[in-house]
Amino acid sequence: MKRILRDERGMALAVAIFALVVVGALVAGAFFAGTQEQRVGENQRRVQTSFGVAEAGAQERVLRWDPATMNKRPVYCPCPGGDSVKIPLVGADTAAPGGSGRYFGNSYKLGPNLFLIDVTGRDPASAIRAETCPKLVTARCWGIPRL
Repeated sequence: MKRILRDERGMALAVAIFALVVVGALVAGAFFAGTQEQRVGENQRRVQTSFGVAEAGAQERVLRWDPATMNKRPVYCPCPGGDSVKIPLVGADTAAPGGSGRYFGNSYKLGPNLFLIDVTGRDPASAIRAETCPKLVTARCWGIPRL
């Protein structure tokens, strides 16, 4: 029994290989964490851009508000074919100022002095490939006063 405990030849090779495996696993984990951090940052940037585009679309709707027509619309009903106004009025969606994305949505009259503007924004990358990977963010404005 004493002979087996004293015979340590070849032990350095096993320890060196184990140490290389441990260091390799740590390096791989660091690369994985870095890649995930980069993806999270990119997605956060795209969400912020999409939200800005949706806010710009809602602001555009408020700026182009026509009290003579919009305030006289009937109150929205959630039934099929309910009365809402598309944003934009023509086409599928509208480019945001500065080419920062595209937006679309609807405006609804909820009461005599209460309106809902529901706008969805897309950042430029998801506007190009919207079928495969949409990044949609919706901004909602409540209570546009009567003018």
